[in-house]
Amino acid sequence: MVYILLAKEQRNYLHKYYASKFNFYTQLSAKKKLKFLYRVSVIKKTNRIKVADQIKHVIEDIELMISAAFAQITFGFTNYELRRFSKIILYPDSFYSKLAGEHVNGLTVGNGYIYLSWNHFLRGYRDSSDKVNLALHELAHALYIDKFHKEGSMVWYAWEEEALLVFNQISTRNEIDFFRPYAKTNMAEFWAVTVECFFEDPANFKSQFPALYQATAKLLKQDLLEKKCFFKRLSFIIPVIILFL
Repeated sequence: MVYILLAKEQRNYLHKYYASKFNFYTQLSAKKKLKFLYRVSVIKKTNRIKVADQIKHVIEDIELMISAAFAQITFGFTNYELRRFSKIILYPDSFYSKLAGEHVNGLTVGNGYIYLSWNHFLRGYRDSSDKVNLALHELAHALYIDKFHKEGSMVWYAWEEEALLVFNQISTRNEIDFFRPYAKTNMAEFWAVTVECFFEDPANFKSQFPALYQATAKLLKQDLLEKKCFFKRLSFIIPVIILFL
């Protein structure tokens, strides 16, 4: 495997860093951790990140965390680089966007630029269970544009079919509160919020909306619950095997 190309010192440094700061990384198997670290190192070299003067002193953290967010959302893909979106602009906090005509926390533009508030980026990873993650939200938009929008995809159409059913439900039934209100804006924002929910609350997502969850897992080519389900099945099988020895 190419993952061994990482020098031991670099691998140990990245492992220690992400083990303390990146919840997604801690849930991976040892083999998948190596895959993640290798991909982060590649993404870090290809991304062009521009930061405001006020946050230049944390440029190393910015580069490592942004690279990790890219690696997270594309982890299931063989072609994992979002080549159209290698330009990332970081502001200390919310910023005014002429395009949106208002202050925003993040913005993804089809010309290949992603704009982010560093403060809100960090908030998204400090609480990994509130289903609000700025990086995942904006990268979900970038992923759609980079991999699904131009050519279309049967997997995307399958996701969209399930998503429309749920989108119509949440738009007409206020008692459904799993997805935050912003998801009702339009299908593009519903997709981005769905990705946030997929990574931050997969168990409840799968329990409440199983068809949409499976469609999302298939689209992203990964499933954090898959390993847990395997061990649940294994714990049931092992006693049965012992019983019949």
